[in-house]
Amino acid sequence: MYTEDPIPYISGIALNQAQLDAMAHLSLSEEEISRSRTTHCALIDLMERKNQKITLVPFDHKGECHYLLVTIVVPSFDGSDPKMTVLKYIFDSFRKSYGRGPNHEFDRLAGATFRWPICFVEPDWLYDRMRETECYWRHCYERKETQAKAIAQAAGGTGDAMQVVESSKV
Repeated sequence: MYTEDPIPYISGIALNQAQLDAMAHLSLSEEEISRSRTTHCALIDLMERKNQKITLVPFDHKGECHYLLVTIVVPSFDGSDPKMTVLKYIFDSFRKSYGRGPNHEFDRLAGATFRWPICFVEPDWLYDRMRETECYWRHCYERKETQAKAIAQAAGGTGDAMQVVESSKV
């Protein structure tokens, strides 16, 4: 089933409660944290105040509540999981911002990707972020195609990149 309207999948860093709490204590004052019901809510408030196009989405992992720090919105055109791998630079960027954590909570980070939960209100930036990802992927694909054609033409081929790849295996 292919759809013209892509379905948003979210990808980012999966945080357990200790990691979320450490992130909150590194980002907010004790007063800001105490004004909110939870560290999750306090961080969401901070992200909204700063007009950041990221969020935290709670999810269950092996019976425990975890939080996805959404950094990328990925399109799915057929409704299946796009099998997005969280890129190393996302973990590096997170550690650059937060270090290893007060008790080394960020030494081990995991990534996750799943469909935007239907029961959650979609942020107004969700589809814009998904289109940005789609445009980036299209740009990367077109750049690879252009490079492959240039290599093929330089090798005296017909412009068929597969021909060059096959001949280079010989």
